[in-house]
Amino acid sequence: MGGDETSAFLALLSAFLRTNDGAFDDISDIMVGKVGRQMLRVLVLCAEKMYEKGENFEELQVFFFELIERGWTADVFQSIEREADEENTGNTENTKNTEKAGERAGNSTQSAIGNRETGVAECQLVFLKLVNTYLRFHGNTCLPTSMDEFLARLLGEMCLQTIDVLKRHIQAADAQRVMDGVKNTAKAAEILISCVLCVSIGEVKEMLLKNNVVQNLIELLRVLDVVGVKSRKCIKEPGNEENSLNRMRFPYFKRDIVQLLSMLCYKDKRVQDRIREVNGVGLIASQCNIDEENPYLREYAIFCLRNVLENNEENKRILRELKPIRVENNEIITELGLEFEISESRIRLKQ
Repeated sequence: MGGDETSAFLALLSAFLRTNDGAFDDISDIMVGKVGRQMLRVLVLCAEKMYEKGENFEELQVFFFELIERGWTADVFQSIEREADEENTGNTENTKNTEKAGERAGNSTQSAIGNRETGVAECQLVFLKLVNTYLRFHGNTCLPTSMDEFLARLLGEMCLQTIDVLKRHIQAADAQRVMDGVKNTAKAAEILISCVLCVSIGEVKEMLLKNNVVQNLIELLRVLDVVGVKSRKCIKEPGNEENSLNRMRFPYFKRDIVQLLSMLCYKDKRVQDRIREVNGVGLIASQCNIDEENPYLREYAIFCLRNVLENNEENKRILRELKPIRVENNEIITELGLEFEISESRIRLKQ
């Protein structure tokens, strides 16, 4: 897909959106009609190839940015679900086509998220990347009110789905099954965290708190820690070099989670207290180490810990009462020929 014909087609679509600004009934044909859904799906799936070839990508961005600016983010996300879901959405197509603009504005985010099965389609991931790109350029401008709700609700759901898959399969012998079940939801959560970091945190924070995102992030961070420990143990076991669990990697994920938590709890006692209530103070403190998959995780964790403790005596007391229970000697320490151990509640270099 590319060339002058594609460029003209995308320009026509963008012009249609601009000339029909506010005409929701006309635009809804693109969103919820069967042909419209297929068209959006194809356009999204072609985005990365267009970017690589340098053909018509800017025109494609303009079209999707127009949709985002008009508050259609949740609608597009729902419309491009995997083709297997076409039958499920087809029965309600006529109803959706006749919805009033006010009803759509109030229910679009909930329907786009709440009625979906577990998992994220590949084209939905690509669309989230486009949303992230848009927010990087326009995150500090006046965004549609539906954007905050969309980001918060979907991030909360993606965290829960990732946690659920990892917990259910953490003991599985075939860890490739874990990766197949979690890779898209985890990637979606990672992109959504990046989206939230791009927008004014004050505007989206209340929606994040309403959707229990703080405790979901803490629990996800905890599960990722368990996965990391198990993965390292498998690597060390003789004959386990080919174990698929060795490939369970979530680069930058923990770092981004800690960064978002740091922003949310900054000078906000509600979030500080919530982190303590879900046993997150010690968990954040445990991130103050070197992690090759999460560059600068230690620095982000130290700053997050600072924000969690600021003017909060209860959290400071929790930290003072923490005692080390084990030492994880990472690869860098081992390569240097060093090993640390716990002795009399202190961490010492093993002689």
